Amino acid sequence: RGAHKRNRRLQGAPGASCLPLELFLPVHTRYMSPGLPPEADGAAGAAAQPAQGPSEAAGAAAFRRVHPLHYHQAFLAQGVRPDGRGLLRGRRAAASAAVVSSADGSAMAKLGQTTVLAGVQAVPTLPSEAEPGEGRVVISLDQPLAGGERGGQARQEREQSALSELLQRSAAGMVAAASLCIEEEKAVWECRCTLHVLEADGNLTDACLLAMLVALSDTALPAVRFSTGEGEGEDGTARVVVVGSETAPPPSSAASQH
Repeated sequence: RGAHKRNRRLQGAPGASCLPLELFLPVHTRYMSPGLPPEADGAAGAAAQPAQGPSEAAGAAAFRRVHPLHYHQAFLAQGVRPDGRGLLRGRRAAASAAVVSSADGSAMAKLGQTTVLAGVQAVPTLPSEAEPGEGRVVISLDQPLAGGERGGQARQEREQSALSELLQRSAAGMVAAASLCIEEEKAVWECRCTLHVLEADGNLTDACLLAMLVALSDTALPAVRFSTGEGEGEDGTARVVVVGSETAPPPSSAASQH
């Protein structure tokens, strides 16, 4: 009792083709110049042509909603996507760690316009009887449901449920459960990772996986000590107290190697 547990990082586990395509493309993707980076393409396009007027943009959005099949067939006929990318060109990926100072680990991931914010909170809790020396990672997904046609909300709920299950299974392979043990049979860490979908514009699964991976890699478990008294604390948490925040060297981990 009273022994300090230094803070540490998580360890890894072992007909429409005749329609003019320009009607639908944003101006910054209409005039992409071969060999130029996306920023230069956008600048060249903006300089070449004036931006879409409100009526033109509204017409494209309305046509996409009313005739989605024809809308996408127009792009397929030209070998491009609605955002101007080639059919085999992936979205640009970017991720930043430690973006939320109040979290034990956090990350922001972007794939194109799709943006996901991940935050990890490490909470001491009692271990399970079956696995007294292993902690756990709990994943939750926060994505607002979009309005739409009848049955659309139910479909979105099913998709979110499936994505949540996939993320939970993936997290089990990213973190070694034994590295979340504070003291066997007494206390373990429960890392609660919440993924907030800020914008969904395709590749949401990949963006969530990237944000979760970076956030877990960024997570540092606080240094703790056992408090006096027996049993569990409030809300099922173990009686441990955070005593410091000194930095411990990050161990090699599967999460940080990906």
